[in-house]
Amino acid sequence: MQDKYKTEKPIGRPEALKKGFNAAAALVESGISSDLLAKRVVEALNNKQMYIFTHPNYRESVQKRSAYLDMAFADAENSPLVGHLKDDEIAML
Repeated sequence: MQDKYKTEKPIGRPEALKKGFNAAAALVESGISSDLLAKRVVEALNNKQMYIFTHPNYRESVQKRSAYLDMAFADAENSPLVGHLKDDEIAML
């Protein structure tokens, strides 16, 4: 690690990190069984699905997030600073 990024104090608050860890653990514990997950993965692969969703109840929240992303792209297209990049070739790895 570079010296300029070292810190003497721990990053974050330990009690907040523990609370977040416990919340994440509770979500995992309350999730679907590994057997059901495996069956869903096989089902999706057999149907040549690119994305595998196990909880259709998340659809609405994903749609909302997608709408916000789309609005951000529209803002960028209308930006006098970066709007001209709209038709540039997309470089991908």
